[in-house]
Amino acid sequence: GGAGRGPRLGGLSAVLSPSRDAAPPQPERTCVVCRGRGPKRDLIRVVRKPDGQVMVDATGRAPGRGAYVHRHEGCLGPKAAHALARALGAPLPAAEAGRLLVESHVMQEAEK
Repeated sequence: GGAGRGPRLGGLSAVLSPSRDAAPPQPERTCVVCRGRGPKRDLIRVVRKPDGQVMVDATGRAPGRGAYVHRHEGCLGPKAAHALARALGAPLPAAEAGRLLVESHVMQEAEK
């Protein structure tokens, strides 16, 4: 039998069921520049599409290889081009990275 097991605390369902009061966990992502983690909604997603085009993904759902960058100036600076190129697995000229970062800044201002 159950000798030596101690009291049952509601069975397996009590362990697996989340509390009704708990908020659902928010997805986190890692910034490719500073390696810091943050909520997905607070980072910018840059994607290399299957055709090789690199673009800012405002929806967060575009197909392709994605990389995340914090929205603050420290992660949008000169180091971003190298980090994005490494993360996306494609060369990314500094001018192209600058264009993407300007585009992301414009999108960020439009959200305010």
